[in-house]
Amino acid sequence: MKRLGFTIFCLFVLFSLRKVPARHPAGESTGSCNRRILVGLNNYEPFAYRENGQLKGLAHDIVLALKDKVGCEYFETELSARSEAEHINNDRIDMLVLMVKTTEYEKGGVFIPFYETYRQLTVAKKVFGKNRKIEDYINDDKVKFAYMIGNRTVLSKDEEDRLLKSSRLLGTPDPEGAFRLLKEGRVQAVLFSALLSSHYIDKMKMADKVEKIRDETQKIPVGIYLSKRRVSPVEREMFARAFEEIKKDGSFVRILSKYMSLDQALYRLNH
Repeated sequence: MKRLGFTIFCLFVLFSLRKVPARHPAGESTGSCNRRILVGLNNYEPFAYRENGQLKGLAHDIVLALKDKVGCEYFETELSARSEAEHINNDRIDMLVLMVKTTEYEKGGVFIPFYETYRQLTVAKKVFGKNRKIEDYINDDKVKFAYMIGNRTVLSKDEEDRLLKSSRLLGTPDPEGAFRLLKEGRVQAVLFSALLSSHYIDKMKMADKVEKIRDETQKIPVGIYLSKRRVSPVEREMFARAFEEIKKDGSFVRILSKYMSLDQALYRLNH
């Protein structure tokens, strides 16, 4: 009898800890979700970083905004570029926040767009040419590039292969390492999104040593990936609606303005 009572108690505990799906019928106000969401964030500035042990960053701020809109309990973890695809494709996580749309995540994830940005080449002034385009630097055997290993969000496979073939591409585990190589003169160019480029140029005080070349011909969709298996279609719709509300009520511009100029924030609001 004691064994039966213990078994019933264990079943009760397991049931109480199970993942409870959020229920948000169309048109219902947000803020009532009691679902636990496992969230993955990029493990580098300005998306997610630790300050005195406290999690901060743009992606973390977006999670807080989502919580305001739809409720839910969020457990955030910082992931490397290499491990993000593994987590979403192997059903280890519910959500990846502020990720660039890429085929690497499509096996296990559904993309919900938030805004669009563009890629930006940061090049040393000593090799800068006023009328040169990004393709010209990629074709220049005298220009070495640095990039973040496992991240093909701005450097295409063809561009990467060409740079590797000519031994002009150095990999680092994070964007800061790539910009450090540029500052030290070991490479002459790095190619990242506009947000990352501006952040590390300011952080490493390189504004007087580099030039920036915008490439708006290749727009970069940014948003969240939701697990196909762990997140239901109703929940996906719920988060998509929340994104729209964050844009409409001014939260989007307010958050982005902490990490970029107001003009840059408004650019993303309108794209």
